[in-house]
Amino acid sequence: MKSSKPFFLSLNLPYSVIEGEELMLQVSLFNYVHANDAIIELKTSDDLVVVGTAAGDLATRNVSYMHTQEEVSSVQFLVIPRKSGALTVDVTAKSSLAADRVRRELLVESKGVQHSYSSGSLLDLITKGTLTQSLSLELPRDFVPGSVRARVSLIGDLMGPALSNLDELLKMPSGCGEQ
Repeated sequence: MKSSKPFFLSLNLPYSVIEGEELMLQVSLFNYVHANDAIIELKTSDDLVVVGTAAGDLATRNVSYMHTQEEVSSVQFLVIPRKSGALTVDVTAKSSLAADRVRRELLVESKGVQHSYSSGSLLDLITKGTLTQSLSLELPRDFVPGSVRARVSLIGDLMGPALSNLDELLKMPSGCGEQ
């Protein structure tokens, strides 16, 4: 038994991009229903802008198949992510015979260089039943707005940090041993 989709989209996305960086987004349309014309639409937003298109509009590309032998066609959209985090890329293809929609996440990293700071302290709850401790977080003067992340971790015993990343301690080998 053979199973395949006769009309579908494929997005070529990188693992991550930097906020404000221009990205050439390649969209491929596989057309095995031999529709002569199709329209590919990329949904834009304030966070994902297509160059030459207003935010919130649909950026469209027309695809014309001159010969019935042509089954794959690619179009490109020049996009600029304006916000860090996971952005949804939403692409639709429509023809007179079929349609398809693809939604994928694009990881957008903040500009600049990542800095991590950590501090530790021992809280003794044996002598006191309750304890309150304040923590201060000092930000550098040149931090990137919207990129600040804070994480607090409380561990019940001294061996806790050794056991918290136990799954990352050993890695199974993979790939070819001859390489």
